[in-house]
Amino acid sequence: MLHARSPCRYSDALEAFHGEQAPNWPTDPYLFLIWRHCGYPASDAACAKGWAALRREIGVEPDRLLAAALKAGGMVPELREEGEPRCLYS
Repeated sequence: MLHARSPCRYSDALEAFHGEQAPNWPTDPYLFLIWRHCGYPASDAACAKGWAALRREIGVEPDRLLAAALKAGGMVPELREEGEPRCLYS
């Protein structure tokens, strides 16, 4: 038996009024983390826009993301290729 103030009771009432809700983001934990980092500032609209571009241009599979991250370019590509992180400002 559900308590009168049970969260399930509120959830059921909201669903009865608004209808069943579906997330507008991936529900897989890995994909959600990638999706959430696709927009700045992080908002549903910004993340959705970045997510669409990422899926279209690179893909979201780990090996494709890693390959894209290791491509030449960025702020200091010659230091990135060395493989050992170091502080550039010391």
